[in-house]
Amino acid sequence: MTLFPTHPVALVTCLALALAWSPASRGAEDQEGRDALRQAFVGDWQLLDAASQRFLLHLHPDQTVNTSALDGTKRGGDEEGTWSWQDGRVIVTYRSGWVLALVAEDRWVYGQVYEPGRPLTSVPGRMAPAFKVVPPDENPQEIASIFGHSYVQWPVY
Repeated sequence: MTLFPTHPVALVTCLALALAWSPASRGAEDQEGRDALRQAFVGDWQLLDAASQRFLLHLHPDQTVNTSALDGTKRGGDEEGTWSWQDGRVIVTYRSGWVLALVAEDRWVYGQVYEPGRPLTSVPGRMAPAFKVVPPDENPQEIASIFGHSYVQWPVY
């Protein structure tokens, strides 16, 4: 199991598009840029769980969250919850009390996992790259201009 996309097209595209990404170019310093970044997080994300199994995190526009296996199989009720935008990052709060923060930093998006009750100002218990899943009908260039390296084209391999 790998932390990064292994499909040759995804690898080449990630490397080529990474050069075009910068925080200044996405307007992170103004409110419009922050709003656009927040909205860009809506959709599906590929991450690794504690057993190094890839899964999909679904951030819905109504700020609900659920997860599924790559084949679409639901992963269970405790992996449902809500998300919010706090301090420039997405905070996912699961029904179980676990928290996942999606943080865009240095041309990557990282998933930072916090145990129930652990403050978000502490060191996360786990951290791994997160990849925005780009549906076939969306332009990967637009996603790459926002998230740099952190995207993978659907279907996920």
